[in-house]
Amino acid sequence: MNIILIVIIAISLSMDAFSLALAYGTLQLPPKRIFLLTIIVGIYHFIMPIIGRLMGKIIFYYMKKGLSIGFFKKIRL
Repeated sequence: MNIILIVIIAISLSMDAFSLALAYGTLQLPPKRIFLLTIIVGIYHFIMPIIGRLMGKIIFYYMKKGLSIGFFKKIRL
């Protein structure tokens, strides 16, 4: 990874964290609720890239075999 990509990822993650902090602060939630929401968001941020990578591999596999053309014909795209 080059430095520009790392900086872009860091900025996007910091914007996401700032938006969550802003939401939690304005809602004035109790600390237990904030902790629970933070854990849920952390798990979500851990699992979603894994699911995206697996879905990408599956889609790439079918595109490589040429099976996606039949799929797009079925849904009329």
